[in-house]
Amino acid sequence: MKLLLKMLVIMSLSACLPARGVDPNQIRVDSVLASVNGSPISLLDVVDDCAGEEARLRMMFSGDELKARVKALRRKVLDEAIDRKLIVDDYDNNPFDIPRQHIEDMIDKMSWSLSDGTRKSLKKKIEESGITLEDFEGKAKDRIIIDYTLGTLFYKVQSVTPREIYEFYEQNKDKFASPSTIRLQVLFLQGTREANLELLKEIAEDVKSGNEKIFTSLVILHSAAPNAKNGGDLGWIETGKLRPEFAAAIKDNAPGFISEPVVTPEGIYFLRIAGLVPGGAKPFEEVNTQISDELNRRVREQTYKDYIKKLRSEAIIRYFIK
Repeated sequence: MKLLLKMLVIMSLSACLPARGVDPNQIRVDSVLASVNGSPISLLDVVDDCAGEEARLRMMFSGDELKARVKALRRKVLDEAIDRKLIVDDYDNNPFDIPRQHIEDMIDKMSWSLSDGTRKSLKKKIEESGITLEDFEGKAKDRIIIDYTLGTLFYKVQSVTPREIYEFYEQNKDKFASPSTIRLQVLFLQGTREANLELLKEIAEDVKSGNEKIFTSLVILHSAAPNAKNGGDLGWIETGKLRPEFAAAIKDNAPGFISEPVVTPEGIYFLRIAGLVPGGAKPFEEVNTQISDELNRRVREQTYKDYIKKLRSEAIIRYFIK
């Protein structure tokens, strides 16, 4: 399909909450998944988050475990969208001025995830999706409202003290033996080895050098995964959490290594090690900032939960999904 948004919908349907009894090929980006005080939450509000995270899940799980993880992702992403709507509704009750330039800047930022970053291309994508430019500008304004509201909320939270940081380290030293982590680029081909025989030969020959630019180009050109646009980069994953077949394919290899094709029930994978950080214990000096960030995150997370709990208690929320 021409429209990137619709491509994301189709490629990530299993994680993006189709309504009961709806043909996946007929799902629109404005399909209603839930409502908050009568205002709808559509597939467009959640599809991008679903697609990227599902690609990571497929590298760590398969079968029933994958289905369970995807099901949990469905509700998590939708609930986060509902929480964002509640924050925007709270703003409507206590509005503040938002300069037009701030909205324009946010539109530019959002356009990179949907197009090549130009307004002309963005406008075309929006028109093809069936939504209006006004709708898209409204979403940009909502993001500004959420960022400002949470920033103000968290600014009021008192930071933890150096003593609290050190005491936490002393009580939890065993938690700072960091696991080995790996950063992967993935090229995914749908179908069987036989169906992709010629393409497999071509890719296998092209990736022999281990060149990052070549592999990235091949991912963009051939990969069927939702994250193909960013070169198949999955970010950092704990090595011990990889699916066994993937762990075996890259075992004992260094950054730059590209695996042989890994055949799985869902398709064929080429894995490139983009980065590798060995595990090991860390002294206090190395984890001081990490602990501070973690403790502050916990305080702010609780502050956020309390805030959302209050908003939810005052709202009418309905779900229209399985």
